[in-house]
Amino acid sequence: MNIEKEKWKFGKRFVYTITYDEGFAELWEHTIPIHERFGFPGHLAVVVGQIGKLRNVAESSWNGKLHMNANQIKALVARGWGVSSHSMTHGARRSMYTNTYNEVVESRIRLEELVGIPITSFIVPYDNENHPPVIDIARNGGYLCVYTLTDALNDYQTDLFNLRRSPLVEEGFYPFYSHIDHYYRLHEAYEKRGWIVDYTHLTNPVVHSPQKEISQQSLIRRFEKILQVGGDEVWTANGDEVVDYMLVNQGTVIEDLGQTDSVHQWRLKVSVSGLVTRRQLTLSLDCQGHTVPSKPTILVDPPNAIIHQETRRHKYMFTVNTVNGMKISVPTS
Repeated sequence: MNIEKEKWKFGKRFVYTITYDEGFAELWEHTIPIHERFGFPGHLAVVVGQIGKLRNVAESSWNGKLHMNANQIKALVARGWGVSSHSMTHGARRSMYTNTYNEVVESRIRLEELVGIPITSFIVPYDNENHPPVIDIARNGGYLCVYTLTDALNDYQTDLFNLRRSPLVEEGFYPFYSHIDHYYRLHEAYEKRGWIVDYTHLTNPVVHSPQKEISQQSLIRRFEKILQVGGDEVWTANGDEVVDYMLVNQGTVIEDLGQTDSVHQWRLKVSVSGLVTRRQLTLSLDCQGHTVPSKPTILVDPPNAIIHQETRRHKYMFTVNTVNGMKISVPTS
């Protein structure tokens, strides 16, 4: 008999996250209802200095649009959405090389004050030229991860301070002008058991900036394809949930304490950053060739730590709120 860590929460095969840069208020009208219909959480990248204001950012084609206020952001958090700092001012190409502490760390502190939750992720503004000066300051300034505009899947080998996001737009930028592919990276994620992070800005009935946004119908079709390819094997989550899970997974060692006449017992050794607020981990019970009971008895100490149990792919899985030193016992008779 053995207990193993599952790669993704609830034993899902792959993960899907979608981020919305800037955090515009009109997401409430045109985008959030679609998320509610499918039960998918989203993730906001908030320009902290623009919260509740009409946009006024150098070199921005979005100037004049209204950003969400703090109460609107908090309402999305209550619905399961994630929130990242997208810097204090957004700036332009290479703008993160000046006043970097304010853009990265002070923006996090201010955003935490406004929405009342820890902010542990930073999403690089403008383009990847702004990424290099952010890395060390973010790593030492209260963050667990940084997202870039590199188009690729994420996995446990991906540097959390160089996470990848793939563009979800109607039309690619010069010189390619590629059109939206609603299956984009889904089969790759399924095969490789990876994590897709899409990014866009807005979804609207009429698309005004095809290289920065998508139509409502395109978002609906994207979500339909995610379910078509993934079924119940896809974990749709905000990015903060996923990073927390990855860190708990990496920071947990299962110690086999052996078997007595009546019980097999294990101990979890958990070592994770104090910034990790969600400490959940999915474990699976392998009876080494023997049939797993439909609902085996799982005992945990401290008690009441199990939050979810199910059988999936002929394995019995249970998700726990991990505590360092937690003991797990399974009766053997």
